[in-house]
Amino acid sequence: MPDLDATVGAELQEAANNVLWVLVGGAGYPPGSFTEALIKAMARADRDNLNLLLQVFTALAICVHAYKNDPDGVEQLHRWAKGDMD
Repeated sequence: MPDLDATVGAELQEAANNVLWVLVGGAGYPPGSFTEALIKAMARADRDNLNLLLQVFTALAICVHAYKNDPDGVEQLHRWAKGDMD
């Protein structure tokens, strides 16, 4: 059985790096063209549509939600990007 915590952590870390690159700039690393377009669409999405995307692109949607709605969202993304999942 795979280590689900490690899998989720790795997905969140990659998503945080991609969201930082696309929405913040100067941090993280670039995603592929589809993922970049998806992050930009999520950033423009209303709450209902972001919740729909959350069902399929969970880690990305969590990161975009943090960026858009949490006053400390960018700092949280930096922590996730470094692998700190607390």
